[in-house]
Amino acid sequence: TGQSMNMVPFEPGLALQLLDHLDDIPEAVLVFRDAASVGHDYLVTGSGELSENTRWWFRTNNVKVHYQRRVTAKDLTATLRIGCVGEHSRMVVITERIHASLYGQVVLHYLEGVTNPGPDQSVHLLEAFAPKVDKWRGLTWIAQQSGIEPGEIAVIGDQINDLAMVQAAGCSIAMDNAVDAVKQAADYLTGTNDDHGVAHAIERLLTGHWT
Repeated sequence: TGQSMNMVPFEPGLALQLLDHLDDIPEAVLVFRDAASVGHDYLVTGSGELSENTRWWFRTNNVKVHYQRRVTAKDLTATLRIGCVGEHSRMVVITERIHASLYGQVVLHYLEGVTNPGPDQSVHLLEAFAPKVDKWRGLTWIAQQSGIEPGEIAVIGDQINDLAMVQAAGCSIAMDNAVDAVKQAADYLTGTNDDHGVAHAIERLLTGHWT
C-alpha cells in the first residue's frame, strides 16, 4: 500500500538540535522522512551543497526531494534519519561533535557508502537515528509477525550499522570484507562480496553446516 507499518521517528525538537550541529558544513543535510506522511522521501536542508554522488543516488533511485534552506521543528515531523555525505576527515569530526553533545539521545553510524561508478575517492556517510533504532529492532518486529523467535534468525553483515543484529541473532555471519567489530561479534566468517560470500553463507546454512 505504500504505508509504513512500523517506524520510530525523531522527536522534532531533537531533530532540530541535530540539524544545528550540521548547519555550518559544506555538504547539504539529508533528512529522510516517511513519504506517505509528507509527500517526499528527502528534505534537503542546510547551507551546504549536494555532492555529485548524492545527486546520482537520487536520480538512480527516483527519489522525491524537497529543498528547504531553513526549517523549524514543525517541518521535521515523520523524520526517520538525518545524515550527510562527505569526505572522511570532516565526517569523523562531525560524528565526534554530535556524539559529545547528544550522547544517548541519538544512534550514530559512520560508514563508507555506495559510490557513483567512476569517482576517485570513496564516499563517507554520517547517519543519525532516533534512540533504539537499528536493524535488529526491525528484524525482530518482522519476525514477531510470523512467530519467529530471535534465536531462529540468521543474519549476514559487513558494516557498523549491522553490528546490533550480528550481536543478537541466533546465527551471525560476517563478510570477509566486514569491519573488525562485525567480524569479532559474528559466529562465522564467509567470503568477500567479490568472492560470492553471501552465496557461500546461504549454502552453509541450508546444508546445516552453520546453525
